[in-house]
Amino acid sequence: MRGRGGERQRQWLSALVLAGLVFGSAAGLPHPDEALTACASDGTEVASQSRNPYDKFRRASYSNEGLYSEQEEIRLGEELHKQLQKEQKLVRDPLLTRYVQQLGERLARVSKRPDLDYHFFIIEDPTVNAFALPGGYVYAHTGLLATVESESELASVLGHEIGHVVARHGLKNFKRAQKYQFIVGLINLGIGAVGGESQAARLGQTASQLLAAGIFTKHSRDAEREADFLGLHTMYAAGYDPRGMIAMFEKLERLSRQNPDLLGFVFRTHPPASERIRNTQAEITDHLTLDPRLVRDTPAFPLMKRRLRELGFAQNGGSSAWRRRRLR
Repeated sequence: MRGRGGERQRQWLSALVLAGLVFGSAAGLPHPDEALTACASDGTEVASQSRNPYDKFRRASYSNEGLYSEQEEIRLGEELHKQLQKEQKLVRDPLLTRYVQQLGERLARVSKRPDLDYHFFIIEDPTVNAFALPGGYVYAHTGLLATVESESELASVLGHEIGHVVARHGLKNFKRAQKYQFIVGLINLGIGAVGGESQAARLGQTASQLLAAGIFTKHSRDAEREADFLGLHTMYAAGYDPRGMIAMFEKLERLSRQNPDLLGFVFRTHPPASERIRNTQAEITDHLTLDPRLVRDTPAFPLMKRRLRELGFAQNGGSSAWRRRRLR
């Protein structure tokens, strides 16, 4: 029964992708920048006239309407995660995985999509990177864990990725790609593969191509601004000092100047770090209160960093001196 159920699920995803190609041109979404402007509940385009670029997101509401159902989104995320596990080396250490999962859950519970079942993973990769897939799958590189100097900095990155899941940015990209038939060739390579291959193998090929194309992880700069906005308010609602986001952007700005090879490709498509620092500082000044009880670190953070060192992912404790050597 289990085998047959898995086969039905794989057939479902194949049908989903193919159906998108057939009907996508009729049901596609506008460009993300246009869609985000249209989400404001009062229908006004505040962004173009406001000095605060986050004002256009302030009254936005989020749902799967016009995309796929939440259940379909979750199934899509499951299939993509299965393929990603074949292509990337996930860290299985219990202390590290538990730490990231618990931190992620603390943030997700106070996000604008708290009822989704989120899954947080660590990828063994020295680049400073993180990304999210549809259905609540969030990934952080060991290079990111080695770079952050406080839990609030890491919370800002995970909050940003949760923001992509909240705003369904990956699903919107997928829908738009179908509209322009961007993935016709990928489907031919995957589901339409040579006869004799198993359905699972063909589906795996398709998922691999979709991941490689970056359809679920490469977003418009305005979508990145929205994820920054959502991430900032999520980390603040979870009790973290929002200045951790500014500190993280300062690190990214330094990396982009001194050693851009350490930045993952996802961060390279974001707005300039200098702009993100300005936006975040303005939002904190205008809309948040810096209570002294806000959290910068918890006792679990230094334990995570120590375990990272023990496993060889962060030499010399991830100290500033080590990072300066890496940045040269």
